[in-house]
Amino acid sequence: MSCTFLSGAAEQTSCQPEEKLLCQMRMLYSDITHLNRFRDFF
Repeated sequence: MSCTFLSGAAEQTSCQPEEKLLCQMRMLYSDITHLNRFRDFF
């Protein structure tokens, strides 16, 4: 997705509110999967 949420950039994006929510959920999901992968590494 073209959305970027860095240092409050979400306010300046041209995303619709629904797309913004989807981007945030996707970022959160990727963070969770990354953490799980990192935890499984040890």
